[in-house]
Amino acid sequence: MDFTTIFGLFYTKYRGEETPPDSTDPEWKIAVRNYNSSLDRLERYDDTRWDFMKTSLQASTQTSPVLDRTLTTNDASFVAPTNMLYPGGLWWKINLSNKRSAPYRVYKPEDVGILSQNSTYGYFLGDFQNGYTFYINPTVISSENGYGLDYIYYKKLTRLNPTTETGTSIIAPAASEFFACFLAAQRFLDSRNFPAYQIMKRDSEEALKMMKLQNNSGDYYATSLVQDAGPGWGF
Repeated sequence: MDFTTIFGLFYTKYRGEETPPDSTDPEWKIAVRNYNSSLDRLERYDDTRWDFMKTSLQASTQTSPVLDRTLTTNDASFVAPTNMLYPGGLWWKINLSNKRSAPYRVYKPEDVGILSQNSTYGYFLGDFQNGYTFYINPTVISSENGYGLDYIYYKKLTRLNPTTETGTSIIAPAASEFFACFLAAQRFLDSRNFPAYQIMKRDSEEALKMMKLQNNSGDYYATSLVQDAGPGWGF
């Protein structure tokens, strides 16, 4: 679904008009900014780890700065992709035949101290604003030189540019009702229409609750999300 579609759904709720204005109208830029605000709410809703935000180091398309996805002898730290919002719970080594190791655990930094120095583990330091660095133990041995590195993480959602957005950008794969109601709520708040604001705000939050229920229910072949046992990061 592209931004034009969401804009039309929002405008119908806000103005009750069949035909929304085009991208030259001031409502367009306001809607783009409010859409970006809705992503802040979505990313941090009830500490939910959305499936559509889950990705991996090897799947990252980042080109600048260049990502280090290869193990080099004695390496122990790796700068994470700049779009990382939260760490995931698993990581792998990939040998020269492109075969993955069994998954290793990603631990919270404060729990690393209780682990044996002879065990294999990883952890992240940093935050989503300043960036993350991934640390592994033990350091890379010579026989693993040239191996690949991969780990799960949750990516930031893509913000739109209010000045250049033409409406063709594909929006985040969340419920359209959430976006439309969130955008309408913000405009009703701007116009001091508090009863309408409360209704739209309630409906946007109800859409988020349903999204969370579906996200955490799993698929027909996996009825619940896999959780890390013990002190590691949630997967």
